[in-house]
Amino acid sequence: MATLKQIAEAAGVSPATVSYVLNNQPDVALETRQRVLAMVEKMHFVRRRYVRRRPAAAGAVRTKSLSFISCLPFDPWGESYWGQLLSGCLAEAHDAEAVLQVARIDSETADGVVLPVAVRERATDGLIVTGFPSAALMASLAEYELPMVCLDTKDVASGFHHVRPDNTGGTIKAVEHLHALGHERIAVITGDLSFAGDTERLGAYFAAMTQLGLPWSDEWIMREPWMSNRSGEEGMAELLRRKLDVTAVFCMGDWIARGAIEVAQAAGLSVPGDLSIIGFDNQPWSAALAPAITTVDVNLVDLGRLTVRRLLDQLASPHLRTPQRLTLEATVVVRGSTGAVEAAAP
Repeated sequence: MATLKQIAEAAGVSPATVSYVLNNQPDVALETRQRVLAMVEKMHFVRRRYVRRRPAAAGAVRTKSLSFISCLPFDPWGESYWGQLLSGCLAEAHDAEAVLQVARIDSETADGVVLPVAVRERATDGLIVTGFPSAALMASLAEYELPMVCLDTKDVASGFHHVRPDNTGGTIKAVEHLHALGHERIAVITGDLSFAGDTERLGAYFAAMTQLGLPWSDEWIMREPWMSNRSGEEGMAELLRRKLDVTAVFCMGDWIARGAIEVAQAAGLSVPGDLSIIGFDNQPWSAALAPAITTVDVNLVDLGRLTVRRLLDQLASPHLRTPQRLTLEATVVVRGSTGAVEAAAP
């Protein structure tokens, strides 16, 4: 954020002149006033607004103001995965009697990084950042030295607290579940592998297969670019086209599992009779499908709550600002889309 002094230097005037212009004082030449205002706009200068508060009663604690900064290309309210994370944050903030304001911003624009007003004016006590923040945005936010927690961001940047789903543990449990049912030839349909969470899930699949002594082939990995029905549909179509002798499929998201099940059933296969399919994330609708999706529950709402607690802990105890990576243990929710391998045999 530009300072008043920097605005003055860029406009070639004194800081006092900038102050006169911002306070709409007379005795400033029109050309000078226009030059200062143009520089204010160009450098994204925002005056800090001061809010008068009533004096706190003895022993009273000021209400904490927190900011949830979404760097997603869509509204987090309208997407079930991110919406659950946000709902958890809001619920925990309410229980803690803190205020949580939500802002959705572009991580970077053609004009560079544009920070939320609450940050530029220092009208917030701490930040939660989620989605796809750029390195430049994170560097700009760090300059404000506010307590901050990254919630399942695309990249895991050093120097910040991160709260993330248990991608590794959840994937291992998914593979172990299939193995316990007798499955050894387990294929994968991925999501967006540019996202840290999806690469963690794929890496954990390789680790689990190796630890269990199970075979795997790169031909069994259907690398798809989206966390969506489309990835499941196209991944399953390719899997069937290759005529691979697999008995189960690990899908990196419930949306992917949903699309995969639809294509498998359309091809005349029974799920789980001919092919067991397991998803990830335990979306609210996954239990209502036919068959209901066996999935990995990574406790999205609870992750949101954990994020707010970690942020409030930093505000109460500055020594907790040493960056940590926090997760909650994932569990497998067994439903109808997986079954014993005997039932999957031809």
